[in-house]
Amino acid sequence: MTDRLNYTAHAIEDIQRQQDEFAKYPEMAEPLVDWTLDHLDQAVKFILPDRGELLDLTGFDQRHAELIKLPYPVTVIEAPFPPRPEQRLADTKEVSSRRIGLYIEMSAAEVLSQFPGAEKPPEGTTGVLVIAVYYIDDMKHWEVSGCGAYVAYDQQAYNSVTGYNTPASLAMLEDVAAEGRKLSKMAIRSSLVPLRPVVLTGMREKGMMTDNEIKSVMLGNLLDEQIMMVQLCTVLNCSNVEQADVPVPEKLARARAKSGKLPFYDYKVLTLTGEAAEARRSDRGAQDGSSKRSHLRRGHIRRLGDRTTWVRPAIVNPGIETGSVEKSYRVERP
Repeated sequence: MTDRLNYTAHAIEDIQRQQDEFAKYPEMAEPLVDWTLDHLDQAVKFILPDRGELLDLTGFDQRHAELIKLPYPVTVIEAPFPPRPEQRLADTKEVSSRRIGLYIEMSAAEVLSQFPGAEKPPEGTTGVLVIAVYYIDDMKHWEVSGCGAYVAYDQQAYNSVTGYNTPASLAMLEDVAAEGRKLSKMAIRSSLVPLRPVVLTGMREKGMMTDNEIKSVMLGNLLDEQIMMVQLCTVLNCSNVEQADVPVPEKLARARAKSGKLPFYDYKVLTLTGEAAEARRSDRGAQDGSSKRSHLRRGHIRRLGDRTTWVRPAIVNPGIETGSVEKSYRVERP
């Protein structure tokens, strides 16, 4: 049975309490946080395994970039984020073990119109506004990220080692490397979108960080949510993946209603039906005794006699121990 996380309901309740308190002070008003809560409520919600890891994305490249397309115009991904064994956190680094990615399909023109101060996105594009909503363990409350990131659908993955990086993105990559995390050399470009000007102004006024340092922090806060989006979009394009609904149990729904709390939400999980991938895994294991992490087998053209067919991308090695966590999605055996 899939574990229900219910992060979104708890986050909305907690952040709404904060908003009600801030409403007493007009200078603390944050209307875009209310806008974010509305979209959290409306979104179609997915549960992913720990850290949203479905595929080995250390080999991220143009294949994955081409598959970025939201399954629904407003989508949420929830995932637990236990500390990585190799992670080295600085004393000042906030630990966040529960993460929500909110993804809203928007055009570049809509971003510029709705969010004053947004970095100029690629003109004429449509893409995704990525917003991080995360639980700060030490403070025991939920936060909306100070910035979102606009990711255009139509773009080329670039080499983050040899290609051009802004000073902010370069500093963010250095911070990630210092933490011991492994990332692909290839990356996608995004444009920062201010969501909480009060927070950003406060960071500047303290005088402890430059604008580039603030941007670096904001990019770092959104990195995991962008990676989760790439994972979900890639996997949903695969021929051996389906969506399955996880409704709220009736008894739990009645209890929430009786107590006057915000209702919990239905979720979607991923069902893997990988007969062909299972065969490939068995063959590989029999040959060399090894097992690779779950990875993407690219779509390709197959010629059968006088017919030519397109074979969709597929996940190879779904659900093995060195890949994804089975408790967070379903693996159906043929």
